[in-house]
Amino acid sequence: MTAFYQMWDKVVAKYGGSANAYFEVINEPYGYSATDLDDT
Repeated sequence: MTAFYQMWDKVVAKYGGSANAYFEVINEPYGYSATDLDDT
């Protein structure tokens, strides 16, 4: 679990401030419309 949390700490540190970054533990584009996912 420690390695898992460390990995997410790195992801959040790098991409957490980006309004265009969507990330979840489950790698599925769930809860977002196609427009949201295509909007860059």
